[in-house]
Amino acid sequence: MHPDCTAHGGSAIIIKSNIKHYETEPFRTPKIQATSVVVEDWRGHLTVTALYSPPKHVIKKEEYINFFKTLGPRFIAGGDYNSKNTQWGSLLTTPRGRQLQAAINDLHLNTISSGEPTYWPTDPEKVPDLVDFGIVKGIPTGCFKCTSLQELSSDHSVVLLEVSQKFTCSNSMAMLHERRTNWDGLEANEARYLGLYLDRRLTWKKHIFTKRKALGIQLRKMYWMLGKKSQLTMSNKLLLYKCILKPIWTYGIQLWGTAANSNLEILQRFQSKMLRIITDAPWFVTNQQLHHDLEIRTVQEEIKHSVKSYRNRLENHPNILTVHLMNNITMFKRLKRKSPRDL
Repeated sequence: MHPDCTAHGGSAIIIKSNIKHYETEPFRTPKIQATSVVVEDWRGHLTVTALYSPPKHVIKKEEYINFFKTLGPRFIAGGDYNSKNTQWGSLLTTPRGRQLQAAINDLHLNTISSGEPTYWPTDPEKVPDLVDFGIVKGIPTGCFKCTSLQELSSDHSVVLLEVSQKFTCSNSMAMLHERRTNWDGLEANEARYLGLYLDRRLTWKKHIFTKRKALGIQLRKMYWMLGKKSQLTMSNKLLLYKCILKPIWTYGIQLWGTAANSNLEILQRFQSKMLRIITDAPWFVTNQQLHHDLEIRTVQEEIKHSVKSYRNRLENHPNILTVHLMNNITMFKRLKRKSPRDL
């Protein structure tokens, strides 16, 4: 029965009267409606549950966990979950399917499905897919045999789930991974390649943050040579900065120069701080004046200078294939993100 006591949704179980059983408290929420009975098998009490989950709701992992915990230590919960995940044979994985799979992994449950489509939409533009399956606990999966019957009584196929005391031989599809593999946890948001830190959205935030941290570590090691108590001349201090510190953040500048100004300002603040340490400048001397007097390019100016030099090297390179790297090919741009050729 649906929680609002109207004739839609809900679930039911038909059981022979000569089978010893008793019904438990129904689980009735707008997101999950489940009917459960407890029977006795060869190992003791077993909860058999039929459920229906409407497709319009967003269900989190915690809600699935709360539901499965009400079924006891051994159960078979089958029905229309309206959740798709390739782990149980669907063609694709939906956000709701990810949440259900996460709950299955946390509770160490198993899924039983036929591997065939069970939902046949009337819309010809929609593709049939698998949304009806079973989730079990406390019973080896080898004791089950799942079959999808092609006798349509509605837009869903009937799924026959058989359980026996002995292991059954099934023609299950071979998989190269374990069902409980947490693929979301294996996805990486950043990757390090040739000294550059590439993030998923190419914002270069991770790269700039890492370089700023490395600059801070190197500065602490060299402060005794660059600080106001150092006996080195200002020209020698600038030479140390240009030869040791500056190459740390200028590496790959032709690529990460497309980062947002908010990220570039992180490096600009460090360089301004360095010039003040080297010159021991008073507070009323501006950063712009320091860059001008010391003939040090700002980060933005350094980006333009490096990109221009890189473009000239490509145009004069003996390999004719490199010239095409700077061709003005029409590109589809996302938001206000720039490409290196725009710098």
